[in-house]
Amino acid sequence: MVNNDLLSKKLWLIGGQTPSSVKLWQNLLVNSFEDDFVYTTLPYRIVFAVGAFNSALHAEVTRMSAQSVLLVSTPGTLRRIGTIDSRIPISTSFVDVEEHVPGDVAMRATNLLRKNNCDLILSIGGGSTTGTAKAVALNTEIPIIAVPTTYAGSEVTPVVGITTEGVKKTVVDPRVLPKTVVYDPLLTLHIGSELTLTSSFNSLAHAFSALASPRNNPVTDLFATSALREINVGLKELEGGNGQNLRARTMLMRGSFYAGLCLAQAGTSFHHRICHVLGGTYGLSHSNAHASLLPYSVQAMMDHIYSERVKAKIVEIFHTAELNNYLIQLSEKYGSSQSLRDLGISKQNLLQVNQLTSSTLESSEAKLKPIFADMLQQAWLRKHSA
Repeated sequence: MVNNDLLSKKLWLIGGQTPSSVKLWQNLLVNSFEDDFVYTTLPYRIVFAVGAFNSALHAEVTRMSAQSVLLVSTPGTLRRIGTIDSRIPISTSFVDVEEHVPGDVAMRATNLLRKNNCDLILSIGGGSTTGTAKAVALNTEIPIIAVPTTYAGSEVTPVVGITTEGVKKTVVDPRVLPKTVVYDPLLTLHIGSELTLTSSFNSLAHAFSALASPRNNPVTDLFATSALREINVGLKELEGGNGQNLRARTMLMRGSFYAGLCLAQAGTSFHHRICHVLGGTYGLSHSNAHASLLPYSVQAMMDHIYSERVKAKIVEIFHTAELNNYLIQLSEKYGSSQSLRDLGISKQNLLQVNQLTSSTLESSEAKLKPIFADMLQQAWLRKHSA
């Protein structure tokens, strides 16, 4: 959007021009404002390398001068990753992670950290593990090193969702932003086909939402389109069931990183607000909620929110404007084509979701109001586009 005051000042500088030349300059200046932006780089360190978990993690802990580390993870993750570098001074571990970060779980982890006087949190796992570590950091201001093992992308955002009494509330606070993130695609080779798809759709949602955000800019657009491209190609390469394809896994992890950067800068959209209600209130897995809803929310953005420029970029990446059908077909190839009804959401639940989320639409999403209930109904039934 053009800043009229600033535009007037620029036009004043070319005073004395003829009306026709002023009109020409005005058009040029208005067009140039599409590229004017403010971008604040967030203060974290990224280490991205195949094998980084074994080759770089100890050095990153040492950089933080940590003497006592709280490890946050899950028993399943710890079994899969194997041995953690013994030089890392892990004093205690919290492995009772739960999805959507219940407030009481976060407090138990916080108390464990305080009891052991830990000065660093090491998070190894998916989005719920990262979220638990963030909740502890919010309570204690202790820094985090995050090692993601899925494609959640939340490890590069200053955002955490904490659930209390069935309501998931989002907190944006710089204290929860990990100081360092260590990406190692080798840690994702274990992910099964369905989780690969649903976790990747979580990241796709970040990128698609960023392109519709009024807070986006050329930098977030660049990261968003790069994320869409990397994740789309990575998923296509894994379609045959070769989960050990390291090139594809690297692309998915890199894409999730790019998408997380978008989320950190441009924020979330109506899609995420729906997913938070589905998860926090009705207990749906966050990644499953994304996978079920995304084909419909993205098509709504294509039809009612995106500019023609953004639509063209998306079509260039996916070779279709019918993203509803494209994403459903992709889900089916991964054995993950579930409706909200299949996931246990009742008709009454759906009405409540509509009531809780339709009223939260931002001004940039106002065009969705007439079709919002129908969009949810389609996701509940798992309908293809006509």
